[in-house]
Amino acid sequence: MTSAAATYLAGAERFEPGTPVEWRDLLRSMRLPDYGAPAVFIRYLDQTDYARAGAGMFGELRMLDDCLIGILDGERDLVVIPVESRRLMPWRGAAGDGD
Repeated sequence: MTSAAATYLAGAERFEPGTPVEWRDLLRSMRLPDYGAPAVFIRYLDQTDYARAGAGMFGELRMLDDCLIGILDGERDLVVIPVESRRLMPWRGAAGDGD
């Protein structure tokens, strides 16, 4: 737990739109996506975007949520959700696949 807290407090990496991302270990803040499952980084939110990003099936937007990611839900529809970028890291799933 100590290393997860240290990673969280160290700050966020910067991501470009379209970058595959995943949750940092022990820092998932919602049910989807699962640990190790990819999401797509969409963009960072401006302060004026906080009110518009709003609520949905994932609950109210908290002030710490500073970016949007896209995930595939159970019906394989793209769902865009606000999250805190400090909880994300580049997706490791493709590393070492050899494709």
